[in-house]
Amino acid sequence: MRTSLHLSPSVRLLGARQSLLQLVTHLDPQRWRPVVALPFSRGGLADALDQAGVAHETVRMGQWRKVKFWPRIPFDLRRLRRIARAEGVDLIHVNEPHSAPYGLRVARALGIPCIGHVRLDNVDQRLIRNYGLAQLDAVVAVSHAVADQLRGLPSVHVIPNGVDGEALRQVAPPRDRARARLGLGADDLVIGQVGLITPRKRCHVAIEAFELIAEQFPSARLLLVGDPGPSDAGYRDEIERRITQRDLGRHVRLLPFQEDIAAVYAALDVNLLISGTEGFGRVIIEAAALGIPTIGTRVGGIPEVIREGETGLLIPPDDPTALAEALVALLSNAGGRRRMGEVAQRWADAENGIDRHTERMMALFDQVLATQRAVN
Repeated sequence: MRTSLHLSPSVRLLGARQSLLQLVTHLDPQRWRPVVALPFSRGGLADALDQAGVAHETVRMGQWRKVKFWPRIPFDLRRLRRIARAEGVDLIHVNEPHSAPYGLRVARALGIPCIGHVRLDNVDQRLIRNYGLAQLDAVVAVSHAVADQLRGLPSVHVIPNGVDGEALRQVAPPRDRARARLGLGADDLVIGQVGLITPRKRCHVAIEAFELIAEQFPSARLLLVGDPGPSDAGYRDEIERRITQRDLGRHVRLLPFQEDIAAVYAALDVNLLISGTEGFGRVIIEAAALGIPTIGTRVGGIPEVIREGETGLLIPPDDPTALAEALVALLSNAGGRRRMGEVAQRWADAENGIDRHTERMMALFDQVLATQRAVN
């Protein structure tokens, strides 16, 4: 059995950290023992790791490029080296690019490989240069769209995120109970978008589209589920103003981040992911695991996880009219919507199940170690 050290720059249990949690809790214990380094000992990811019995250590790992964190960097690197030596770490996995400089320096000091994940489709040469991505022994791109932005790097592997669909189905309440918890009616037509309340997710486009369909579908309800990003409180305020100005308070609700996200998906008829940029679209697979189709934008990795007309619908970004038309198509056809959700569930389980994802990641771990041994 080998030991992997996974570096995460945050404990907020959003998409990237959800994916890390799924990975480390599904590694084959006969092959790999995970240890996770986090900036805080408490918080969403840390608490979930405790619950799952996965070892984790606290290392601040402040943003590499910010001057205010520079005095701490030598101490954090020293602590990471001590953890890696004490745990007998064989490989370091950097869950997001911002931790790559830490992982690379510790790996080189100990003579072990370091691989990194790139999960967003905002990669440019500056990011690659500033965070040393070209020095990684392997880079995991969550979609071909992300991989295209990493062209020229020596070892890029496309491994889509994995979701434990069966676990989501086991904890999801029945539809009527899920709706009752959220104050929704049994006959409401419920659309949801789960994720940060941030301009990148284009919540304002959903508001504009809902203004177009609210009159046609009086029972339509839109749930925007999530918290604003660190600098996005003003954007959330703007969304609230738009809801009020358009007299959509009866139709649109903002809900905070939900620990029990399966209960939200269980209440939906349609899922949305209408981002302006998106590396993969984990929420598409989570919703599909519960038989919910998604309307997504043709950006980044989203078209790779929505089969047009079979598991969901694709629309141009920043187009509220197109979104309204797609919503009308699904809301007015309950049978078609249900069949689309059934196909989405089967496809998600087959293509993006957590066992397949974890096996591919472990195979990459083994490959990188074998390559290093051959070179040495």
